[in-house]
Amino acid sequence: MATALSSIKDIEKLVAQAAVKAESRDFAGAFQLYVKATQSYIHISRTLSASTTGLSESDVTNLKARCKDSASKTLERATMIKKVLEGARTDVVREDGISAVTVPHVVRDRFSPEEQFAVIDGSSRINNTKFLLWTEPDEATFQAPLIFSDAGQPSLAQTQEAKSAQWKHPQEVLGTGGFCMTSPNLLVEDIIQGVVTDCSLVAGLQVCWDHHQKFGSKLALSSLYPQDDQGMPIISKNGKYCAKIWFNGANRMVMIDSKLPFDSSGSLVCASDQSGMTLWPSLLEKAYMKLMGGYDFPGSNSSIDLHSVIQWIPEYISFRSGSFRQEKTWHIIFHGFSIGQCLVTVGTGAELTQAIPHLNFVSFHNYAVTGMEENGASRRIKIVNPWKRQFLGTSSPDYAWVDWETVCIAFEGLYLNWDPGMFSNTEKFHGSWAKNEDSLSFSNYPLRLRPQWPSSMESVPREVWFLLTQHITSTHQPKQFITLSASQSSKDVDQKDVNQNAYSDSPSVLTKILVRPGDGPLILIASRDADRAENVLPLNGKFTVAVYSPIACQLEDPYLEFTYPKKIHGSFTTRNAGGNSTFRTFMNNPQYKLRILPPIGKVKPKDAFAIKILLEGSRQFPINIKVIWSDGQRVTVLRRGDIAADSGAYNYGTASIDSKLQVGKYTLVLSTFEPKQLLPYTLSILCETPIELEKIPCEGAGLFLKLIKGTWSGLSAAGNPAYGRFLDNPKHLIEVPRSTSIMCRLQLIQSFPRAAIALAIFEYNTDTEMGRRLADSGPYSEDVCGVTTTSTLVPGPASYIIVPSTFEANTEASYELFIYSSSCPVELGHLSR
Repeated sequence: MATALSSIKDIEKLVAQAAVKAESRDFAGAFQLYVKATQSYIHISRTLSASTTGLSESDVTNLKARCKDSASKTLERATMIKKVLEGARTDVVREDGISAVTVPHVVRDRFSPEEQFAVIDGSSRINNTKFLLWTEPDEATFQAPLIFSDAGQPSLAQTQEAKSAQWKHPQEVLGTGGFCMTSPNLLVEDIIQGVVTDCSLVAGLQVCWDHHQKFGSKLALSSLYPQDDQGMPIISKNGKYCAKIWFNGANRMVMIDSKLPFDSSGSLVCASDQSGMTLWPSLLEKAYMKLMGGYDFPGSNSSIDLHSVIQWIPEYISFRSGSFRQEKTWHIIFHGFSIGQCLVTVGTGAELTQAIPHLNFVSFHNYAVTGMEENGASRRIKIVNPWKRQFLGTSSPDYAWVDWETVCIAFEGLYLNWDPGMFSNTEKFHGSWAKNEDSLSFSNYPLRLRPQWPSSMESVPREVWFLLTQHITSTHQPKQFITLSASQSSKDVDQKDVNQNAYSDSPSVLTKILVRPGDGPLILIASRDADRAENVLPLNGKFTVAVYSPIACQLEDPYLEFTYPKKIHGSFTTRNAGGNSTFRTFMNNPQYKLRILPPIGKVKPKDAFAIKILLEGSRQFPINIKVIWSDGQRVTVLRRGDIAADSGAYNYGTASIDSKLQVGKYTLVLSTFEPKQLLPYTLSILCETPIELEKIPCEGAGLFLKLIKGTWSGLSAAGNPAYGRFLDNPKHLIEVPRSTSIMCRLQLIQSFPRAAIALAIFEYNTDTEMGRRLADSGPYSEDVCGVTTTSTLVPGPASYIIVPSTFEANTEASYELFIYSSSCPVELGHLSR
């Protein structure tokens, strides 16, 4: 009672603070507090229960009614204030004459208990059945005399129906003394799969039993209730069993009865031991199949299944990956397996190699690993088949010892589960991907991780693990690809560097990052992308991010400090997808003028304000954002000293900047890694002070264009005037029908090898050809984007000569000359020589 009342008192304090802000005309602050109070009242009204608080049912009913009434009042006040804000003037002219929004955007606290509960509670309906959050059952739950019968039995698989399977209590078939829950004499090889296609789960149960026999861990066993004083499952007196299964970000209550599928001969047609007398494998399988929508299991892998059953961290290592290291992987898993920190299963793919044909392996199958041995150069693992298909040519038909080198050839990959107890700190966040606008297939969610290094800790890098798990509401939902990237904003980035964070259609993906002392916060991006062939996304896909760290760290919501948002949709097209800055077309990339405005009040000249920039695109292409000191002008040449902020290495699907910038004008440059990579994108910006964002027109926008292609070769590769043959360089005669402004750009078609080039425009003289010099591009330059003349007004009708040249003579290369004119197109003329 005291806990519930203290929570309500805390909310009442929020309401009082909101009232004070409203009286002082801080309507934006009051609105946020009233919204938070409303959410808190609703959260208590939904989650309050007699079992969790010790209150009587009548007290709980009264408190819920009180919270609902209070929520209505605070919501009414928030609505009234919102009308005041909407009716207020939102544009205030500052001293510098700039108009800017002064009413901030209201930001939800996604880390609040209410928001976190809403996500995991919203993921409770799985395969059209609601699975409540786990609460520890008491002894009365499993007491006789009434025998529990579950009305929602999991549907049977076709293979079970083919054997005329019927639901029966074990005592109906085996008699009251013919079965037990566990047996100390049970062998790993005795646990068998049966006719259901859930080898991944059964192989997982095998390695859990093996671990329990070696370390007394009760893995998987401790997930089944009722239990004795030692935490081991026991026979229920009323036939009711509860399984604690981690799914969609929380432990779920999966309730089943004792009925199991038996065929007409009285044999179990589900996971069991060979004698059919030990029940725990059958009951755990039944609970998991109920959660997954029935015994017609679509297939999984052991690491994913075990993550649900025992909450150990899943990891997949592909033997076919270019990053696979045979020696390093052996040492890591051998050490973890030997000390009981790692469970191992192996899996085959669609095609089987002929490395060990005599062992009779099958495709798309999981096998348990119950032994690993190392003797000098000899290394081997013990493989157990849950499907009870004999290993031919071995000393035992139940298992086979296979050397490590052969395992790496014959199997597709390793499925591992790591003990989360290896890490002293764990953080979890539950979030929702919003359905993207304009039917885009991608959606991303940024988080921030702040490491907290104690002064006493040795200053060496530490590995932090990040697990992204998508919430599944139907085992038959459209395929989604997910990934979790972790990076830091940097100004010093190799332009050829691409993060190889691969998307996966697995329910979970694991990312490992080395964190070094002195490192700033990490930017985490949880990303999903639909299969473009299906192009279907749930309205609000949910996910959980778990952080496992040897040091203290804090997950933060990067949105909280940002109250001024901007969002723009665009596309990389054939005209503006210019690639990274090593390409001459980099200057064509989409660019935006970003103006950071001062907040109301006094601002010191060097004050910097927090800003977050997120670029989202398709998972197929790596992308990047750069913020350039360029006074909001289009950037053609990228120099390191001009970069104010950078999203780091090119990243597939997302790029993010989390930085602080001073008041001023900047240019945002968005780019794909290679030119001509075409995709739609979304650019989102959040800032703690008002901002303006405006797209910068591409070079030559609204002007007439004449494109000339040419080469320096032989005598025409005459070099600069110092060589004495400048007039032998290529000369292009242009004819202007009337007065116009002209601007020209010269680019090498091949970026390498580099050559310094320049451009000059002369009046045309009918006698000497070359008249007065009107404009030039300045000193010779090797800039990859080429050189350009300033916009120059020329009279017309008249003719002019444009001369491109290289600094060094005898430099043979091809070039493109872009001629932009304002009031009329120019025509090419013909020189007599």
